[in-house]
Amino acid sequence: MKENIFKSALLISVLTIIGKIIGFLRTIIIAYFFGADSTMDAYNLANGFVLNVLYALSTAVGLAFLPMYIEKKVNEGERGNAIFSSKILTATSFLIIVISVLVFVNSSLVAKVIAPGYTGVKLKQVAFYLKILSTGMVFSLLTSLLKSILDAEKVYGYGAFSGIIFSIITILFVILFHNLWGVMSLVISIPIAYFFQFILLGERTRKIVKIRFLFDFQDNEVKNLLKAALPVLLSNTTVEINQLVDRMLASGTKEGAVSALSYSANLSDLVISIFSASLITIFFTEFSNEAVKGNIETIKEKLKQGMRIICFILFPICGITILFGEDIVKIVYFRGAFSNEALSLTTIAVILYATCWIAINIEKLCMKTYLALGDTKTPMVISLIVVMVNIICSIVMVHFVDFAGIVLGTAISEMVAVILNIIFLQKKIGRIGLGNVKLKIGKMLLASFIMGGMLLILKVQIGEISALARFIVATIIGFLVYGFILLLLQSEEIKWILSEIKNRLIKKNII
Repeated sequence: MKENIFKSALLISVLTIIGKIIGFLRTIIIAYFFGADSTMDAYNLANGFVLNVLYALSTAVGLAFLPMYIEKKVNEGERGNAIFSSKILTATSFLIIVISVLVFVNSSLVAKVIAPGYTGVKLKQVAFYLKILSTGMVFSLLTSLLKSILDAEKVYGYGAFSGIIFSIITILFVILFHNLWGVMSLVISIPIAYFFQFILLGERTRKIVKIRFLFDFQDNEVKNLLKAALPVLLSNTTVEINQLVDRMLASGTKEGAVSALSYSANLSDLVISIFSASLITIFFTEFSNEAVKGNIETIKEKLKQGMRIICFILFPICGITILFGEDIVKIVYFRGAFSNEALSLTTIAVILYATCWIAINIEKLCMKTYLALGDTKTPMVISLIVVMVNIICSIVMVHFVDFAGIVLGTAISEMVAVILNIIFLQKKIGRIGLGNVKLKIGKMLLASFIMGGMLLILKVQIGEISALARFIVATIIGFLVYGFILLLLQSEEIKWILSEIKNRLIKKNII
């Protein structure tokens, strides 16, 4: 079981890494040409709002859709899947078109809400960007649903390919038209990129499920999915409100702060997507399959396994990022229009985000467990509590430590989220038995601290070399130290990896 999950995760990670490298090249190009100023802040406010709406809707519908799709596949076969998928995609298309029209028509009002400190030209700029970005919302949501179908069928690679298409289109638009249109070249590229993502996934999905237009809001399956999605939507809405508050707080600190928050979030997303999002996607499918069979004990074991894998992967990455955050930001962004002020703000956010990467991913893993079990209410309750903690902490701390307080609020709330998720989950499915997990994670934490101590000494010794060279040396030595300490501590995860490497070398007659 562990081997299959690792192999699937490795395949997705490789594809995701390629997509994320191109996606990150996109971010670097945007930072190079446009930097972090008031115009980019306006774009990030508008695009952030649209992404928040899309994320809330697509995640809610997608997470409710996947377990129902799997159940249809088990009970009714391909024909049942085709009819069910057609009805859901038709209904959600109608809903998102209505929402996008409302955003388009009321863009000035939305701009006033998301940018309360803006007036005049700045406010009109945000409203105009909203109009353009809203036109691509329907394609983005449909792409998300098509990806859920492919995930349910265990065709995992196309989500990464669609991300590559998105990045390439935006890169081309920015490079070709930045002199002519400025930031508008980026804004216009977004809806076009969404459309081409939809075409790519649509063509692949057609080979698996025959989807057609079936409009019936009175259908029981549509109603059931909407009912299941509603608590998740409410939960996601609270999370998106929190992000909106973060951007509003950032816009009231320093010029370029909203953009710095966005650039640092992109770095965080790179880490999460490459090293853990693929795992969580696979575990969600595994949870859903076991839930249909009623195998609660197997779900518990998979959950514990997921926690260990996330910690094993992310502990050294978090440590290296915290110690060498400025070097990372320099390597990625510090060129062209990206100023020293932008470097300082982005570095602060990246380092603070790194402190909560593990908590974020364990929270996501727990949320997927609830959803696989058909429980959408508990995640909603937890999200409401966590968002309130986040907003209160961010508002309070921004008065004491300015821009840094926004991300500190997020870090505190994510710790609270993990604790609440485990408490509520154990009430639902019984004692998970985390004693052994704590011991194994404790070994990883100890190895990370030893690695961090050695890297601090190394940082002083190699302080004069370039940021890129320093980061490469620190990463190589950091992972070697981390792995060696875990080997001394008899870690199962490092033993399994070494065993796999040895077996592959034997098969190839290398040893």
